[in-house]
Amino acid sequence: MFENELMKKKEKNKKNCFQKCFTKVEHQVHRVIESVLFHVLVLFLSIFSLFNNDIMTLTLPVSVDHTFHLLNEIVFVFFLSELIIFSIFKPNFLGSFFFYLDIIALISLIPEVSFLWIPITYALTGKEIDKNDPTMTNVVANLHLVKASRTSQLGSK
Repeated sequence: MFENELMKKKEKNKKNCFQKCFTKVEHQVHRVIESVLFHVLVLFLSIFSLFNNDIMTLTLPVSVDHTFHLLNEIVFVFFLSELIIFSIFKPNFLGSFFFYLDIIALISLIPEVSFLWIPITYALTGKEIDKNDPTMTNVVANLHLVKASRTSQLGSK
């Protein structure tokens, strides 16, 4: 009897310790995601992801394409991390209007992220991407229309 009560007390203390640690982490995460610096970073990355392909195509030499593709992948991972963190730590975010805007924005980034886009197109078509193929160009063009969700997300935050 005494051992049962002692074990229940130890389990309760473990739960309280976990809850205290989670509360501290939650407080720190809220400080970061509510900071002005974080909002400026999200705004900058959103604008970058909207226009980087156009800037790269119109003004920069082909030699910097690899750098821009790497930056696209970093931006994708950042927005995916933001979605996961917001879903865990922001109350009422999961299933909200902004949650779905973030999902649509992530989907619109997929054609710009080569480690995701190349396997998807290969699985769908059974062949490598040919940039001169009008079918693939149309698919990419249609997916770029989804960028409007990122623009609306920028305006709504």
